Amino acid sequence: MYASELIPKAAKRWSEKGVLTNIVRIGVANTEAFRAVGHESVLSRTALVPMKRIAEPDEIAKMIDWLISEDNTFTTGQVISVSGGE
Repeated sequence: MYASELIPKAAKRWSEKGVLTNIVRIGVANTEAFRAVGHESVLSRTALVPMKRIAEPDEIAKMIDWLISEDNTFTTGQVISVSGGE
């Protein structure tokens, strides 16, 4: 069973207690680990992303930051993709 299958049940159960439950699905990102796979692999993987670029780590961090911030008062039970349309 995948986490995305469990999240609706957990979100419903925990939301009654005021706990927001979400999943952030991360696409390819400009990290040292990703760059270590080699230039050709980076190019071929990037070509699969509809936006034709990979995410910068701060783009992912900003989504997570918002999800855990006081500004997020009602988003729960979601699988949020930070993946450039992938």
